Order: sequence, then structure tokens, then C-alpha cells
Amino acid sequence: MTVWSLCAIVMTVVNWNSARVVSFTRRSVSKSTDDVASSRTRTLLCLSRARARHTSCLCPALKLSPPSAMSQSRPDS
Repeated sequence: MTVWSLCAIVMTVVNWNSARVVSFTRRSVSKSTDDVASSRTRTLLCLSRARARHTSCLCPALKLSPPSAMSQSRPDS
């Protein structure tokens, strides 16, 4: 699979208790993979309560079209 355009939505959030979320994330890093996955879900739930302050979409200025037989260039042999 090939991706022809890349966009990212960036959301800056202000959490109601950011120290608690940082501490919670730090504890989850030392646990096993399964525990980290479940802790990550809980952390995301905390972040979902955060208030969005700024949202922007970052996209490259140049978007390439997918190659086709008509537009393909090949060096002369």
C-alpha cells in the first residue's frame, strides 16, 4: 500500500490535572506490554476530558498524484 498524501491533525490540549496524567503515564511505562496498553487507554480517557485549545491540520504543500502508465517517465536506453 502506498500513501500519496500525508496530513496530521494537531490538537493542543490543556488538561484539568496534567501532573496526574504525566505521573500516570510514567508509572505505566514500567509495566508489562499488556498493562501499558490498558494504562494507555485510561490515560487517553483522562486526556479526553481535557479542553481543546488549538487545532490545526498540517499538510504538505505538494501533493503527488499516483503514478499511471501515461505519466510514468523512464530514462532513454
